[in-house]
Amino acid sequence: MCLAIHADALVGFIAASAESVAQLYVRVGCQRRGVGAQLLTWAKERSTGKLWLYTYARNLGARAFYEQTGFVAIAHGFEPMLQLEDIKYQWTVGTHNAA
Repeated sequence: MCLAIHADALVGFIAASAESVAQLYVRVGCQRRGVGAQLLTWAKERSTGKLWLYTYARNLGARAFYEQTGFVAIAHGFEPMLQLEDIKYQWTVGTHNAA
């Protein structure tokens, strides 16, 4: 896990293993300032060269963010508990914004 702190306040965090990103959060009001990209860079640097994650299909902002940071949609599915469509994304070292 990596925390992003600015002016003594938590502005974001990422929970990731060497293979996947379980959670990525950037506080509302702190988005679009590079916090999420820095957190993803941290996870990519500690990865095995590939990372995967899920996001909900209706979360257009997250989808655009992941695609801009080099992730590619590899599967579409359905999360039964919340009854929402989801998308599995994957990043591989050497792709756009690979750092």
